[in-house]
Amino acid sequence: MFSLLYAIRHAKNNDKVVFATFDESIKSIEQFFGQRDLLNNIQFLDFTTAPEMLHSGSDAVDLSGLLIRIEYAIKQSGATKLVLDAFDTMLLNFDDAGMVHREIHRVFHWCRQHDVTLLATTGTPTGYESSTDVMDYASDATILLQQILENGLMTRKLRVLKLRGRPHGTNQYPFIIDRDGVTILPVTDTALTAKPQTSRFKTNIPELDKMLGGKGLLLNSITMISGQSGSGKSLLTYNMMASALSAGHRVLYVSFEEAPEQIKRNAKLFGDNLEPFIKKSQLSIVSIRSVELGMEEHVISVLKTVDNFDADFIFIDPISSLSDLGDSRAFKNVVLRLTHALKQRSLTVILTELQNDNKGNYSTLNISSIADNWIRLMLEETDSSILR
Repeated sequence: MFSLLYAIRHAKNNDKVVFATFDESIKSIEQFFGQRDLLNNIQFLDFTTAPEMLHSGSDAVDLSGLLIRIEYAIKQSGATKLVLDAFDTMLLNFDDAGMVHREIHRVFHWCRQHDVTLLATTGTPTGYESSTDVMDYASDATILLQQILENGLMTRKLRVLKLRGRPHGTNQYPFIIDRDGVTILPVTDTALTAKPQTSRFKTNIPELDKMLGGKGLLLNSITMISGQSGSGKSLLTYNMMASALSAGHRVLYVSFEEAPEQIKRNAKLFGDNLEPFIKKSQLSIVSIRSVELGMEEHVISVLKTVDNFDADFIFIDPISSLSDLGDSRAFKNVVLRLTHALKQRSLTVILTELQNDNKGNYSTLNISSIADNWIRLMLEETDSSILR
């Protein structure tokens, strides 16, 4: 997928690309993408059924036949980009590691001589280090893609192992693959450069606005609303959302527990009709169960949705749902990166926290320091009655 998207991206820019596949047939690739026009400007070479082009003799490794076909395709198409997908599959059948290394160096050297940019993909099976590890040394850049299973959820991560002659990020970067391609979340994107706002917005609750200095909450701030089930978090959130919408702001509401229709019904019961704002594309409600994705993938998904919708406000209800997907340290790191990225985009962020009924109205998420404003809603039971 990585190599195909690389080829398509360059092909869309009218760069000619030669794509040599050693593992998957051209027909299979075309069926996978569905739209043949995406593959324009890409010339495919199918080496899945032509082993005779890869070597001469029973034991010797000789890639002369492969290079002849590639050179002809490049000259015919005028390509400047070459992809060798699953390049290692043809080399794992040979026992002479020295000859394999020599031929890999030969291919890389040929590309440099002909001013061809090469992207080669390999797997990492048992024995990889002893058979094709020379590719790491011969290449100018090495990127490692991994699937990591944490708490029963799979997260894709990318790491740049090597980038010759230039500094680069060395951490693991979570990424997702969807219909838009590959989206990466930089782990080290933590520069504190968000611009503070002095403008405010009313919460639509007069007494609360008085408690906030009489002018409401600052725009481009982070507000966390904590409370147990039934304490009034939803009512307060809907009031704030209605106020932001009435002021002309674009609002994104992300729910990890309720469906859009349920949210619209509940808001209407509280006197807030959200339908007109949805119809004129001022409000977007996105619902996804927290267990559908890993924590990192949720961050990427939220940021993609924000960018596509061009929101001013974002409500995440409840942010505490993500705490079940990892340990407290991982959760805090994810929330820190998410809120930072949202503030970088000049969004006003409202988070809700569902507190455990057994924790006595205390927050256990350890993220209150991230918020600019913290509102706690408490339930007190006295004389067989509940006081909010």
